[in-house]
Amino acid sequence: MRSAILVILVALLLPSALAKAHEGTPVEAATAFLDSLSAEQRQSTFHAFDDRQRFAFRWTPGRRPGVDLAALSPDSLAALRHLLTTVLSDRGALTVDAILATEAALGVIEGRPAYRDPELYYTMIFGEPGAEHWGLRFEGHHLSINITFSGQNAISGTPLFLGTNPETIPSGPDQGLRAMAPQVDLAWALYDALDTQQQAAARDKGEGFGGFLTRAGSLSAPDSPPVGIAWSELSEAQQELLLKLAVSYIDTLDQRLSQPALAALIAEETPALHFFWEGAETKGGAYYYRIAGPRLFIEHDAFSGGTHIHAIWRDRADDWGGVE
Repeated sequence: MRSAILVILVALLLPSALAKAHEGTPVEAATAFLDSLSAEQRQSTFHAFDDRQRFAFRWTPGRRPGVDLAALSPDSLAALRHLLTTVLSDRGALTVDAILATEAALGVIEGRPAYRDPELYYTMIFGEPGAEHWGLRFEGHHLSINITFSGQNAISGTPLFLGTNPETIPSGPDQGLRAMAPQVDLAWALYDALDTQQQAAARDKGEGFGGFLTRAGSLSAPDSPPVGIAWSELSEAQQELLLKLAVSYIDTLDQRLSQPALAALIAEETPALHFFWEGAETKGGAYYYRIAGPRLFIEHDAFSGGTHIHAIWRDRADDWGGVE
């Protein structure tokens, strides 16, 4: 593992660097990134928009198509950082950095640094940046960012997968780092705010509970019935917590992507939202939750005593911009 790469990744933590990175457009940033690559790297990174690899997202460790961080020159790494921070919010960029740092910590914890390698994160670009339709993926273990564009405009930021293991880094230089703290803490705050009757409603399985419903490479969100407690059964304070929890996923993305999704969530989705909970009653055990509406689908599975998290945000109507 090259220390220079980690230094550049850590630079994502610097607010001044993040503020500057938001300058420019995704089209400009994607073009600059492609131009920074060698001919061989560009060939592995650039694919036609209709390439079926565009839908082959996954969150398991291992090698993938595209160009990985380890192969990039310092200039290409800087260009990639710039590209990512044009499509991510400041907090989203910090989340990505924390997921990579947790991957490095997991390698030390397990004694398998080559397998849990924070450089095995890959970039693919589908279609010519600025074309009628084009897309971007940045992906590795516990992370899959998929952005679809129409010309200069981002039209979809789903599916968005976030994960972490361990939930809290127990030791080392990043001790105490929690890549998904908002998605964990807000969920527990909401569940704890429910009274006994409401908790029973949140645990209402309806037609049954199948665990984490999303499958890698699935073209759309699971067709699952609404289960759990309905929005109308929550107090205003509880509704506010539920919104904050949903927003903690959506505002991973830059405002150009997140604001339309947030506006639709508040104006159209909230009356039909359901919150489902399964598992532990108190922190320290495995649990699962789901937030679902007509379009919004978020599920979060914390297993191994709540220390290993898989979570995803999908749009039932508009994953990949609805363009196949």
